[in-house]
Amino acid sequence: MWEREWLEGKISKEEAQKRAKDGENISELLQSMERVSQFQVTSYVPKETAWEMLEEKIAAGKKTKVILMPRRYWITGVAASFILAIGALFLFQKSNTENPGQVEMATLKAQTEDIMLPDGSMVYLNADSKISYSENGWSQERLISLQGEAFFEVEKGVRFTVSTAFGTVEVLGTSFNVNTRNGRLEVSCKTGKVRVTSAGSQTSQTITPGQKTIVLAGVVQDATIVNVDQVGSWRGGEFEFESVMLIEVLKELERQYNVTLDYDEKELKNRVYTGYFSNTDITEAIQFICIPMGLQYEIDGDNIRIMGNQDSR
Repeated sequence: MWEREWLEGKISKEEAQKRAKDGENISELLQSMERVSQFQVTSYVPKETAWEMLEEKIAAGKKTKVILMPRRYWITGVAASFILAIGALFLFQKSNTENPGQVEMATLKAQTEDIMLPDGSMVYLNADSKISYSENGWSQERLISLQGEAFFEVEKGVRFTVSTAFGTVEVLGTSFNVNTRNGRLEVSCKTGKVRVTSAGSQTSQTITPGQKTIVLAGVVQDATIVNVDQVGSWRGGEFEFESVMLIEVLKELERQYNVTLDYDEKELKNRVYTGYFSNTDITEAIQFICIPMGLQYEIDGDNIRIMGNQDSR
């Protein structure tokens, strides 16, 4: 094994040539080995050291390149930022000056919302409805404006007033439902006492649990009996009707499912509906309305048509 002995330096080049087999040309091999022996081979570097060396190189490559901006551009940029800041501050102050502490919340069709008021009272806002109130002085005057329908759970405290286009509802601490659709105000009491006052004639009516009253054409009508368990039942997706105009029921269906129904108002305007539907399945809801009323219906994607008996012949 002359090769190993020569590589380990135990024999000279000449001795290696002598020990080589006769006729074996090893001169090129010896020259190549000499060149390799002159290479500088890095010794073993521990893993931790290697990571430190790599991190140092990465950090060295991250030196920030600084570009000097001409002074006139710098001044222009600062001025623009200052103008934007002043403009935003002006708009913010203007908004607060016009409506200090005013809060507005609204729902879209097929959407409901649970809202906690500053005193812990709750408002359950039905689809396509809106409330507004002022946080300033809320503890002294609990006044809230409503468009649409909402169920209220009022904490005890100073008088709580719901203002609508048709009249006001006043309580101290109770739960009740307010509906301002279809050109009238309808209030149903679940717990406590509720006083309803019309906007026009200033007539009023006090109702107790299981009673409801309607403000129509500026007059508060006498209280009627309702199932107290059905007051505000829409919060659970359940809609129950007793002697309600059919067109009003169909409009509620449109709100809850965000659809448009095609029907002849003249044909249905005098029809009254007593029944139920939920907001979980539109086909089932339409069946609950149409079948008892002897109506036909067609569902074609988003297009829903409701027809009288004469249309089905």
